[in-house]
Formats: sequence, C-alpha cells, structure tokens
Amino acid sequence: KNVLKPEGVTANVLLNSDSIAVFSKYAGTELPDLGPMEANASIVSTAESYSLESLQATLTGEPLKASVNASVRDLIKVAGIQAEVTADTTTLAALSELAQTELPDTDPVNVLATLAAESLEQAEVTVKASTGAANIAASSTLSLLEITKDLALDISIQAENLTDFNKLAQQELPDNGPLALTASVKAEPRHYSLDNLNLTIADDQSVTGNLRMVQPDPDADQEITSVQGRIDIPYLDLTPFLPKPPPEEDDANPEEDTGVEEVVETSEEELEEELSKEPLDESERLLSREPIIGDQLHKYEIDVVLNADRLDIEKAKMRDIELAVTLHNGLLSVSPIQASGALENSDLQGGLNGYFLLETDRVTPAMNTEITLTQFPMPNLGGALDLHVDITGKGDSVADLLASMNGQVLLSMTDGEIDKSFVSRFGKGLLSFSDDSEKTAIECAILRIDIEDGVANFEKKLAAQLTEVTWHGGGTVDFNTERLKADIAPKPRKGVPISVGGSLAGLVKLSGTLKNPTIAPDYSDMAVKYGKYSAYVATGGMSLLAEIVAKKMGSNQSVCEKILDGTVFSEDEAEKPKPAR
Repeated sequence: KNVLKPEGVTANVLLNSDSIAVFSKYAGTELPDLGPMEANASIVSTAESYSLESLQATLTGEPLKASVNASVRDLIKVAGIQAEVTADTTTLAALSELAQTELPDTDPVNVLATLAAESLEQAEVTVKASTGAANIAASSTLSLLEITKDLALDISIQAENLTDFNKLAQQELPDNGPLALTASVKAEPRHYSLDNLNLTIADDQSVTGNLRMVQPDPDADQEITSVQGRIDIPYLDLTPFLPKPPPEEDDANPEEDTGVEEVVETSEEELEEELSKEPLDESERLLSREPIIGDQLHKYEIDVVLNADRLDIEKAKMRDIELAVTLHNGLLSVSPIQASGALENSDLQGGLNGYFLLETDRVTPAMNTEITLTQFPMPNLGGALDLHVDITGKGDSVADLLASMNGQVLLSMTDGEIDKSFVSRFGKGLLSFSDDSEKTAIECAILRIDIEDGVANFEKKLAAQLTEVTWHGGGTVDFNTERLKADIAPKPRKGVPISVGGSLAGLVKLSGTLKNPTIAPDYSDMAVKYGKYSAYVATGGMSLLAEIVAKKMGSNQSVCEKILDGTVFSEDEAEKPKPAR
C-alpha cells in the first residue's frame, strides 16, 4: 500500500537478448552490437527500502566477453553498492570499431574492475588489467556524483620485461627488466599532478619524481600555464633505449633498394651558386619562420629540475648530473648544466658545465649560450671529447634566431674508435680497415667553426688522423638559406695497408639543405642521403660535421702535430700542381 515503506516484496527479473543494441531506443543512445546478453536480478523489500540482492549479467559474443555481479543494500538511498566486472578480448584490435579508433593488435586482454561505495559521495574503485606478461592496476577513491570533475588514481605497472609491452606500444622495446612503476595521478579542473613517481628497472635502476601543471582560468584575467617538477635518478642505464643504427645494406644485390641515387657532377662554381640560393619554398625548410618565440614563452612559468647520481650511455658513465630549467616573465634559463663523466675501463675523468639563456622580454628575443666539455667520454666512440660552444643570436622565430648567430664552436677528441660496420652504413669513401680489424682508431681530430651572421664557417678547419687514413676538409653552413657545403679528403697513411673492401674516395662532398643533406663520394658519382640516420646521430652516433672529430691529440703523431700547430693544410697546398710557365 505504501511503496516508500514496502515489506515482504520479492521480485525476480530475467532478461535475454540477442544483442544489447535492441535497447538503444530506451537508452536514448546508440548501443553497440556485442552479441547475446543474459541477465537476472533479485529485488527484495525491507520495512524501510528495497535492496538489490543480486544482479548477474553476461555478454557471450565476439569480440568481447564480459560479466557483471552487483548488489545494492538500499536502492532508495543508493547506498551499500558492491560490483565486480570482468571483461576479456582476444586482442584490443578487435574493439577498434567499438572504440571508433584504431587500436593495437595485442595479446589477449583481461580486465577486472571492482566498485565498493557506502554512498554516492565516496566510492572505492579498482581496475586490474593484464595482456601477455604485463600487468596494470589503478585504484581510486572518488565521488560518483562528480566523477567527471575530480579524479585521483594510484597506478601500478609491473612486467617481467619491457618487451612484454611490444604489442601494446606497437614498437620493439629494449630487452630489459623486470619493471615496476607506481605513481599517483590527480586531475581537477585546470590542475593536474603526477606525484610519488617511482620507476625501477632490473632491480638496481630507479627514477623518482613529481610533476604539476596548472592551466589558465578562462574566467579570470590569467593566461599563464604553470609547470613545476623534479626528477631524481639514483642510477639509470640509457643504453638499451638508444635508437639502433639502420641495418647494413647489401650492395651486392642490385635489385635491392639501397637508398642510393645517381647525381650529376657539380662544379665548384655551381656549388658556390647553390650555396647562395634560397630554397624554392617553405616545404624545403627545416627551421620554422613563425614568429612565436616571445609570444609562446610568455604564456608559461616553468620550474623543472633534474638530478642524476649516475647515468650510463654506452661507454660513457656520467655522474653528478644537474639540470635546471626555469621560465619566468619570458626569461628561459637552463642553468646549471653540469655533470662529470668517466669512460668504461679507463681512468679518464671529464666534466660538463654550461648555461643557455633566452630573453624574450626585449623587442627582439635574444639567445646566449656557453657550454664546455672537458675530456668528456663519447658514448658510441669512446675517447676524450673537448668541446667549447659560445654563441649569441637574436630573432622572433627559430629560423631568425639561428640566422643571426655569432660565436664559435671548438671540438676535439683523442683515442676514439669506429666500428667496421660503420663503413657500410655511412662512411664509404671516408674510412678503411685492415682485413683483420673490426675497428679503427680516431687518434686525434679537431674542428673549429666560426659563426658570423648565421653563417658557420669551418673552411680548412676540419682534420683528423685515424689508424689507416687522415682527413682534411671544411665547409660552410648558411642558416639564412639553410644551404650547406663541405669537402672532406681522406688519404691513406704512408706504410699502412688499405683493405680492398675499404677503398677511399679522393674527395667526399656534403651539400644540399639542412632538411635534405646529401653525401657524394667522387669515386662512384653516387649520392647517399642520410636523413634516416638522424635519430642515431642525435643520440651519440657518427656525424661528419661534429662527432667524428675531437681533441688535443697524442702529439707524437704526425698529422696530430700539424693539427695542433696549424700546418695540417700546408701539404695540401704544396701538392697542388703549379701552373705551367
């Protein structure tokens, strides 16, 4: 007689359907076709309310199988909620149509979610998922009434190896593990935070940290996005995470596309003309001309600090790393930049110190940077690197900033090594190896670049002595036109046999644009475009214009002495044929 004070009522509901899509018109939205569904519920009354004693529902179709078990102690007050949901699919890709986006082809995925809520204001939610040997878990205490406003999650990820995530990430991850990650994530209107980050790899490596971001309030006179954070690394080996060099190409197979294309012989006059030409259109430019530097930096306030006790990058063992990035009132500062470094199986000890400043509160943004490396180990090459960079510039865009640069770069190295496999990947015409050797040594090398009004000039300022060859060369890079030109002449050293497989070009020319540079060894009249090697170079690989060369060499070596005393190019001038009288 009184539905608000029922007593002695029991109701059992059974439901069967070939698809939940038939309920779309009742739900007021289009429901997906997930196959057959079965459900049964038992509702019992008390003197004060109704209770959902049990709810059981199952989906038994493809591509998703799921089940729900739930109960509600008080349906009128919506209190005492308990629920458990399981879901299984053979691969995430099978749910692409349901998600309306392309999902990765993974191992089978299993999800278990639980909900416990004494009231709608406070609910405890846990979600556990597994795919392959990887496990992901998240838990949260939240209000079901404001679930879209405030979210707080405790996240846990565990795996025996990073390769367990290969299919999920759709890429080959390094063979490294076990892995464990925990963190607390909070999302509130305009406020986001990542706290208590704790990552461990292979038991002895770890990263901890936190990050907070506050976005501008559209209802207030505020246009600043604030970012604060700190990362601490007791120890981390980055070697497994470095991009791998491209695989060696088989030149013996003429039908295989090796990325080599024929080019037309270019005279010195034509090269000079090419260097001064403006690229045909913006699509050929690498550097952006958009005047965004000042405007963008004034929209952020940043305080981020990185401290690392130990970082390993191949042969380089870096210690006591400190990096601080701040941005306040348009002044971007990266200072300090400092670290010490040691070489694997060596007594070599080096240091890194420097700073980077970009002032945008001026009429024209101005850059000032100075970085010094002293006897610093090279990750891929070994040896001792000395580097000094002192550069200034002004401009509203990245292109303008680099086109106005003035300063100097000095780079030198001793006692490095180049793997034999590098010849077939990149260094044909420049390197040679004795037949029984897998490596060649960089005994000494040096590069000096003088930069004036955006033109980097290193004519006759590149020289190196390797085990079997010496290099003399130089060139220019014009950041105004984004054109580059360089010549490197490799010569066999007297008394050192040159292997047949390592024939040398008389001259190797580097030309083109920053976006599409081209290397052309003159013995083959072929050009090898090397844009695909950029990721490898950026992380410590070989680069003709920078990382190949290096420091105050063992001065008992012939070419090394001439590099130091500035007479290294005098032989080249003497060897030129004299004009007939």
